[in-house]
Amino acid sequence: MRKVRKLSFFGILGVVIAVLFLIGISFTQAQVKITKGKPVKPPEATWAVQLPTGINTMLYGDGLTYTNNDGDVRVKVEKGSSMVRVDRKRQIVFYYYFCFKLVNPTGRYAGFQGVDLDYADSPDEGPSGIFPGDCGDIDSTTCMENFLNQKQPYSNYDSEYEYFNLKFQVGQHSFTEGLPGYSIEGIEDMPYNTPVKFISFSDWIKIRVQNQEDFLDPSIEYHNIECDERNYDDVYLDNMNIWITKLEENKWRISVEGANLLFQEQYTARVTGKKGKGGTTETVVPLEATGNFSFYIDFIKNPTTN
Repeated sequence: MRKVRKLSFFGILGVVIAVLFLIGISFTQAQVKITKGKPVKPPEATWAVQLPTGINTMLYGDGLTYTNNDGDVRVKVEKGSSMVRVDRKRQIVFYYYFCFKLVNPTGRYAGFQGVDLDYADSPDEGPSGIFPGDCGDIDSTTCMENFLNQKQPYSNYDSEYEYFNLKFQVGQHSFTEGLPGYSIEGIEDMPYNTPVKFISFSDWIKIRVQNQEDFLDPSIEYHNIECDERNYDDVYLDNMNIWITKLEENKWRISVEGANLLFQEQYTARVTGKKGKGGTTETVVPLEATGNFSFYIDFIKNPTTN
């Protein structure tokens, strides 16, 4: 009887061990499955813009922080990369894209003041000086200048423009040249209060005030304004006087300091195809003018207040 009891005990013990072993395998497999799952992505950053107020600044805001809402206020900062040639060799370099856009209908605004434009050229034939507001005189340049010196995106009982957009791009070579001795992989690595100048061929500034076009009559339909200044040549240049500075953790300032910028008056015209069928559209530039600009704009990552 004792032998039988011993055998029963060892049999039960063996079953228990086997069950625990199977449970251990299942737990291990579950852990492996959890480990092999897709990594959790960190939440995307929220970006915001701050603009100064008052009479002593060329670019001014409405006194509140412009936090991105993917609607009437759109603020983006994105890192990208491109293939370029440097010293006859191809290499991948990074760049940063900054965008501040106000879209109608909106209760927010930003604007320029103190803009003084000089007539530059008339690249294309067509009506010019077609903007809302007081032109001041017959001079078409004054019309574009006066319109630019208003709150944007323009909205009034007689017209509502689509959007106001201010964009910048700065590339890796500007950081390399402007911060010798630092290993810069992105704007987060910048030292504080050390300005970096836009000098490389991938750097640019764009300003656009876009009307809601219907292509009916360019002589009465309000026109658009665009500034597109960049370093075109594949060499280091020094022609824009634009700087980026890391002011504090998660805050960067882009400063335009006495830059001579070219502005175009534009409208979109329909081009009829053969036999009056089909057709495309083209951008017409009836007027160009230049002006000296000095202003700054602050981009903030994950703002704590609005």
